[in-house]
Amino acid sequence: MLILIDGYNAAHKIPSVAAYFKESLEKVRNRLIDHLVSWRSAGGKGMEVTVVFDGRRDEIFCMPPSIKGIRVIFTNTGEEADDRIADMIRVAKDPASVSVVSDDNKIANACRSYGVKIHPVSFLNLPQNRKKPASSDYKPAGMAMDAITKELMNKWVAPTRER
Repeated sequence: MLILIDGYNAAHKIPSVAAYFKESLEKVRNRLIDHLVSWRSAGGKGMEVTVVFDGRRDEIFCMPPSIKGIRVIFTNTGEEADDRIADMIRVAKDPASVSVVSDDNKIANACRSYGVKIHPVSFLNLPQNRKKPASSDYKPAGMAMDAITKELMNKWVAPTRER
């Protein structure tokens, strides 16, 4: 399975990565790639991961095309990552085997018509950072049932004992 990631969109949404925007885009990119390596080793094994960054490819000399098994693509000058991802989907042999990770509606809408799975950036959360389903956080049900049972006991059973 191929996972295409809208690089800066993901970087803005992952707090441990977004913190580096204060320093430099290079640090943001490196931190995102480190995050993706950790994510893949925690559960994304066997997935081909490609991150696409908006950028001026002619000005970026420091990044190789693949880092720690993560393929890195920079767009051409004047081209957005969204457009490059959409182009990659259009030429894919089996678009249904591709997933796109982005919170950007533009890219989500462009890719849906090809049968591509769209995931929010939270899909990239590391297991220890994933929120548990709300149902597992909700515990008053048992206490509420006890309260109802006691109330019903007092209301319906207690009066019959007095008879």
